[in-house]
Amino acid sequence: MAKIAARGSRVYIEIAGVPTLLPALKDWALNTTRGTIDVSSMESDWKEFLVGQAVADGSCNVFYDPDDPVAEVLEDGIWEGTPIKFYYYPQGVGSGKKVYSFTAMVTGWNFSGATEDAVGSAVTFQGTGPVSRTVQGKFASLTTSMAGDNNDITLVAKAAGAAGNDIKIKLVDSAAASTSMSISVTNKVISVNLGTDATSDIVTTAAGLVIALNANPDASALVTASLKAGETGDGVVTALAETALTGGE
Repeated sequence: MAKIAARGSRVYIEIAGVPTLLPALKDWALNTTRGTIDVSSMESDWKEFLVGQAVADGSCNVFYDPDDPVAEVLEDGIWEGTPIKFYYYPQGVGSGKKVYSFTAMVTGWNFSGATEDAVGSAVTFQGTGPVSRTVQGKFASLTTSMAGDNNDITLVAKAAGAAGNDIKIKLVDSAAASTSMSISVTNKVISVNLGTDATSDIVTTAAGLVIALNANPDASALVTASLKAGETGDGVVTALAETALTGGE
């Protein structure tokens, strides 16, 4: 009998149409029940039932972070009454693994603290409508092929499916002197203005780019960045025209 370590499981919530990881997760629960309709008659020694309606509810406990935009969505759920779409990955994220998705109303949002403990936030919710049980599809990805050595990166969409093919990245050479690298995201297009030195030459390395992408909240909500397999990341990247991730289904 196979056993699954819970530490690999993940919970995502949908933000602007994109499933986004709920960080600092401590534990989670998803409960489903189905009602029955009693149609027993007096002349029978045995009770009889018809199948009733199903319902889901659950909870998740996280470490409280007032600056986390994902946790903010959960807080808005209780204050504003906004329905939230949840994605539960009990086996973790990966092609062929199960995912349970559903829309729910937040029914409780509480945070607490104690001596020798971090402040925590406890969320409970009531599902509205069905729970969808599916198998995760393939994740869209992109591995660059830039001129030079040890300067390529790989991007993998955070969520499986064809929607990952809408994610694009472009690396822009400003041709200006002494600029710092900056990242912005608009309509799933990740734009990176590369850093330059006093002579306007690009100085951003693949390793530095990977760190910056994973540290940017908007970019990291869409993709996970890593160095191309077998490369050190010490090489300086080049400009890259807007390029889409592919292979998501």
